[in-house]
Amino acid sequence: SMVHEAGLDSNDVHYLGSRQFFHKHMMPAVVFNIGGAGVCVSRRALEELGEILGSANYTSDMGSWNSGRCEFGPGHYDDLMLGVCLHNAYILPSPASSDPRGREY
Repeated sequence: SMVHEAGLDSNDVHYLGSRQFFHKHMMPAVVFNIGGAGVCVSRRALEELGEILGSANYTSDMGSWNSGRCEFGPGHYDDLMLGVCLHNAYILPSPASSDPRGREY
């Protein structure tokens, strides 16, 4: 597996997947891993994410998905919001999910 080949340790922070850059220069201004192919987060990243999710708010505003805040609500894109919440925990998508030419796996 990619994780094993890269020698990644679950006790370190890892957020792997197919990185998407189309929201980098518009709200919510984050690079995130798209959920269609799935994402992989390490045990340590899940522990840190849990702390962020524990204090996340719920909003009924369907248009607030691009606020940059980690929150729950209708109409929120799950993979983008996961990326926002991880970003708020200072966990960024790992370049380990790219090949030597920069192509995403």
